[in-house]
Amino acid sequence: MRLFLIHIILTISFLPAALAQLAENVVKANFILNMAKFVEWEDEDTIERFHIGVLGGDEIFEALRNKSRENSLKDKRFDIVQFKRINDIGGVHALYVDKRRNHALKRILEIAIADQILMISDSCPNSEDIMINLLALDMPGSQFEINKANMDRAGLYVPPKLLYHGGSEEDLREMYQASERELSNVQEELERQKAALEKQRAELELRKQQILALNAETARQEEHLKSMIAQAAAQQDSLDQKTALLEEQKTRIGEQQADIEQQSGQLQKQRREIEAGEAFLHRQKQEIESQEQRLKSQQAEIRAQTQTLDLQNREIEQHTLKIEKQQTILYLFIALFALIAAMIFFILRAYHIKRQANKKLEEKNAAISRQKEEIQAQQEQLKVINRKIERQNENIKSSLYYALTIQQALLPPKAEMGKYFESFILYRPRDIVSGDFYWMSEAAPEDGGNEKVFVVVADCTGHGVPGAFLSMIGIKLLASIVKERKEYDPSVILGMLDASIREALQQEKKVSDDGMDVCMCRIEKAGGGKIKLLYSGARRPLYFSSKQKINILPGDRKTVGGRFFKNQVFTNRELWLEPGDRIYLSSDGIADQNAPNRQKFGSKRLAKLLEDSLHLPLDEQKQVLEQALADFQQNEKQRDDMALMAIKL
Repeated sequence: MRLFLIHIILTISFLPAALAQLAENVVKANFILNMAKFVEWEDEDTIERFHIGVLGGDEIFEALRNKSRENSLKDKRFDIVQFKRINDIGGVHALYVDKRRNHALKRILEIAIADQILMISDSCPNSEDIMINLLALDMPGSQFEINKANMDRAGLYVPPKLLYHGGSEEDLREMYQASERELSNVQEELERQKAALEKQRAELELRKQQILALNAETARQEEHLKSMIAQAAAQQDSLDQKTALLEEQKTRIGEQQADIEQQSGQLQKQRREIEAGEAFLHRQKQEIESQEQRLKSQQAEIRAQTQTLDLQNREIEQHTLKIEKQQTILYLFIALFALIAAMIFFILRAYHIKRQANKKLEEKNAAISRQKEEIQAQQEQLKVINRKIERQNENIKSSLYYALTIQQALLPPKAEMGKYFESFILYRPRDIVSGDFYWMSEAAPEDGGNEKVFVVVADCTGHGVPGAFLSMIGIKLLASIVKERKEYDPSVILGMLDASIREALQQEKKVSDDGMDVCMCRIEKAGGGKIKLLYSGARRPLYFSSKQKINILPGDRKTVGGRFFKNQVFTNRELWLEPGDRIYLSSDGIADQNAPNRQKFGSKRLAKLLEDSLHLPLDEQKQVLEQALADFQQNEKQRDDMALMAIKL
């Protein structure tokens, strides 16, 4: 597409030169093909072969038919069809209408819109009945015009870059307003999403801190639980050992009690035997006496057995005390076991709480993972939006730089100004294209008069694209007033410019305050080496040097354009200067520029700087001015467009 646009622009730019080498019908045939290459149809991808029709115009038909043998249209073959009558029109994608059929153009336009046909007319005076209209080849400025509304009704797409050359100002303004609204909406949505993302990041960070604290508390409880479990295991082992020892002692005590019971039975038996022996002794005293020795011996044995029995009783008492102590120890072990059981209960309860906490933690981790995925999705969406914004910015910048090329082409080149006097231009747009402009034109001597040179510096309302449009209108109107209408009085020129801008912007019907501040000089060499300067200004002063001093000549307190003041009359101020004197025409951009401390550069500072550097050549004076402005501005953003023209007479 860009190559097609370049081809069209080159064709338009060099159209007058091409007429010297090519016949008019060949030039028009090239124009028709180039326009068809650039316009897009809705079903263009399904078109296998293009058909171009010609209504009248036998020479154009022959030229196009010759082109169809060698060339292609959008890498596809194309046929040329000639129609003799309007009713025969149909089955074509593009139609050239000869200028002799302009009287029926409204009817032809209805057919073209209904059949989605690109209609290319020739020198049609009514812009409402056209799609693309080829103007007279010898006219200055654009060689064609476009009616975008009719193109849209036919379902045809015309790129914005083509509108720069042939579209109306209203189409261009609508296009840029739509782009600015879309960019503003995207930026607002981006800011909202960024704010939401920052809020989610803060919540995520807070939850992360809470999870880390909960993990630390869980780890501490796990360490404490492990320590308690180890202590309980050690106490359980000691309790098992003591319980086994107690069981062994119980067994021994049982065996000893059985021996004591057996000995008690024997003692009871012996006692019964003693009682029987006493009875027998009573009955048999003789036998007692005879057995006295035996009895004593038995009594000695009884005493010995009694002592043994007492000793065994004392041992039984000692064993009983041991058993009571062992029972006390057993009760202590039982209490300790109950305490351990309680500890195990609390440990299990803590473990249950930990499991619940882990479960909640897993749920929170899952929620965090989902949030992370949502954040990643939002980040991807933000990347897509950022790429879209970057593409839009690139397209806007590309359009602006292309507009800058067009605007610079309308400004007078330094070589042309060098034909009449030495000069320099300090020109700094704020936003690529500028609302400030400078202009120069010469007028041939009339009736033996002197040659006149006009120089203008103007500051249009706004800056960027709106200011650039207004500056281009101002340049065209100045050229028309001076070159075509032959008006050479600066005050009258500003009055005519004022009326023309009001008419062009329809300020009597629409709410539009747009206008421009202008300083305009007419310079002519008079006799005796003197230079006559006629100055008229609209809210802008003229700085001029005389005897190494800078003087300020104020302009009228009126602006060019705007809807509040009508039929304004501007005044001329006449100066007689010497060769070598200098004049300076400027916008208010330099004086209004502020420093980081919000202080303005000011017109007094500018006049003082110009006066201090009057002894320097113009190139060096420009360097001094640029350096002073850079030192004053530092890193502060440029506030407005800047334009200053210096001329050495």
